[in-house]
Amino acid sequence: MNKSYHFNKANLAEAQAAMAKLLPNLPMPRVSEQLDCGEIQLPQICIDTNLPWQEHPWAIIESLNPFVRRLLPDNWLAAYDAHIERSRKSSQLVMLHPRCRPDEPTGLESVDGVVAGVLLMSLRPLPGALRQELLPRCLTHWWGAYFAARGLVMAGEMERLLRCISNDPRLVTALWLANPEFAEPLVPVAMGRSDLWSSIIALSQPLSDLWLGRVAIQAEHHQLSAVTALVLQPAASSELKARWINRLRSGHPRLAYLAVRWSRFTWAAGWEQLRDELKSRACSDLGLAWFHWHRDIDQAPAVVDEALRQRAVEVLWQAELAALTKHHGQYLHQQMLLHPDQNEARLMFDWLQRRLKPRP
Repeated sequence: MNKSYHFNKANLAEAQAAMAKLLPNLPMPRVSEQLDCGEIQLPQICIDTNLPWQEHPWAIIESLNPFVRRLLPDNWLAAYDAHIERSRKSSQLVMLHPRCRPDEPTGLESVDGVVAGVLLMSLRPLPGALRQELLPRCLTHWWGAYFAARGLVMAGEMERLLRCISNDPRLVTALWLANPEFAEPLVPVAMGRSDLWSSIIALSQPLSDLWLGRVAIQAEHHQLSAVTALVLQPAASSELKARWINRLRSGHPRLAYLAVRWSRFTWAAGWEQLRDELKSRACSDLGLAWFHWHRDIDQAPAVVDEALRQRAVEVLWQAELAALTKHHGQYLHQQMLLHPDQNEARLMFDWLQRRLKPRP
């Protein structure tokens, strides 16, 4: 197909109107995605309640004791290790926050990069020993640099922080929305990308029409571009939409899910058909994207009940959805009865039994 056809059909006004509808529903980065701050009062950098992507299942993992790792099935280890790492960062923050003194910083030798960024954001130390200790450490993690950039930033620190943040389109856009002047050097980075988060910046720039035309051209072959085009061009021709959808049908399940989730806010009609066309691909991983699909899109009790009957779904994500929807968990119990002597079954039985006990 002629590329000029795509460019001529890309409607900038439509894309900007779609983004205006979508933006209030996008989950902005927040501290709780990385750690728990307990009773520490941190600056509020995010006021929305939109649910972010959940990388690991927590319902069962959070209930396990710290000495059980050797008994865990191999497919549980990634979630367990992520939980332990999150707990470690949370403990560091709770311990260090009240003890960090600008003149005598102690206990920072092994501080995590995210924790260092949160401390810089919260304590806002002036140039001195404490800041000198924390800044290099926050630069070891994209999120650490982002949190530091949401606090007090000195002129000589800007370039290093921005270079680190530039690796994550979501963090780039969140920083630009909070402080466009500070994040101005990252605009060319966003203009060179085609993901939905970068489109927030791109659609406000003088060359936004060229950017949108490029995305429309790439959408037939590039998954991220296909998501962006579908969400931002709800009135595109049926032919173009079909080409974009076909790209996602052979792409990553996560992107099929995201296209449907975000198009819900921008499509005036036809969204149900898009949902039905991409459901099988979005749920094909039978785990991470499957869970998010039923958390955010197909939430009807009957649909969730049917989904939880699927025995091929990863057990931890089945339990996550059951906990989220307060499902009785009977199907999980029946599934574990097929291999009652395995550690996975024993751990699942324990968790299901604890759910039945009334809380004191």
